[in-house]
Amino acid sequence: MKSQCVVCLKVLTAESFKKSQLKKHLNNLHPHLSSKPREYFVNLEMSVKKQRLNSNLRSTFDQRSASKASFEVAWLIARNKKPHTIGEQLVKPAALKMAEIMCGQKEAAKLNSVPLSAKVVKERISILAENVREQVISSIKESKCFAIQLDETTDVSSNSQLMVYVCYKGLHAIEEEIHRQALLVKRLEPALEAVMHDVINVVSVVKGHALNTRLFRELCRDGEAEYTDLHYHTEVRWLSRGNVLNRVWVLKTELEIFMVDQKHVLADNFTNFSWVAHLAYLADIFEYVNALNKELQGKNINIISAREKISAFGSKLLYWRQKTEQNKTATFSRLA
Repeated sequence: MKSQCVVCLKVLTAESFKKSQLKKHLNNLHPHLSSKPREYFVNLEMSVKKQRLNSNLRSTFDQRSASKASFEVAWLIARNKKPHTIGEQLVKPAALKMAEIMCGQKEAAKLNSVPLSAKVVKERISILAENVREQVISSIKESKCFAIQLDETTDVSSNSQLMVYVCYKGLHAIEEEIHRQALLVKRLEPALEAVMHDVINVVSVVKGHALNTRLFRELCRDGEAEYTDLHYHTEVRWLSRGNVLNRVWVLKTELEIFMVDQKHVLADNFTNFSWVAHLAYLADIFEYVNALNKELQGKNINIISAREKISAFGSKLLYWRQKTEQNKTATFSRLA
C-alpha cells in the first residue's frame, strides 16, 4: 500500500512523512486548508477510503457481469454448434454496434469488457460441459434406480469413442442424458451398398474441393433448384444416410449436369435406370428409418413403447416386401 494525501491523492514518499515535509506540502499545495482541525482531515480520509471501496466493488461487479455474459454467449455458441471464433468475429462486434446505436457510446464501452476470444469461448464451453456432467452424476447418485446403455461410435478422426447413455428417475419425471436410441442400418444388400458407395463418392467430388462446391452452388442457383448444397455422409450422425440420400435425389438433375461437365466416370450412373431406381429406393427406405429413429427419442419413451414401435415397423417391412414383389411401389414415392 502506498500513502497518499487525502486532499490531492498525490502519492507520498517515505521522506515526505517528516513533520516539516508534511507541513510544507499542506502550505504549498493546500494553503486554504491550513487552518482546518485534525478532525476535518480524518473525515476526509474516511471519505476517500469509502470512495475507493465503492470503486473496487463496482469494478468487481463489472468483472463478474462480464464473465457471466461471456459464459452465456459461449453456451449459445455451443448449443447452436457454431465455431468458437464467431464470438470475437461476429457476436461481440454486433453487440457493440447495437449498444452504440441504441444506448450510446458509454454503454457500448461496457460490452467491450466481455471476453469472447476463441480461446476463452473454448474454455467456457469446457467448464459448462464439466458442470453439466457433475450435475448429471449428482442426480444419478440421488436416484434410487437408473438404466445404463453403452455404445461405440467413431468420431471424424476415425477414433473409437465409448458412449454412455443413462435414464434415471428425476424429481418430477424420468430424465434422459446423452441418450439416443438410434436404429442403425450397418449392412446393405450388395447392389444397394454399391449405390450408397457411389452416392458418397459423388458428394465427395462436389464438396471435396472449394471450387467444385462454388460451381455446383452456382449451377443450382441458375437452375432455381430447391437446394444449393449437398450433405456430407458420416457414420457418427445417426440420420446421416437418409439426409444425404434425400438431398442427392432432389438434386439428381443438377448433379448429372455437373458430373458430365466434369467428365467424371460416375456421370453415367444418373442415366442408368437400375442405378436411379436403387437410389430412389434407398432414399425412400431411409426416410422411414429416420422417422422411426425420431419416434424412439424423447423423455416419454420407455422399453415397452420402443419395442411396440420397432415391432410395428418390422410388420411394415414385411408388408412392403410383399407389395414390391408384386410390382406395387406406391408406398415408396420416389421409387414409384
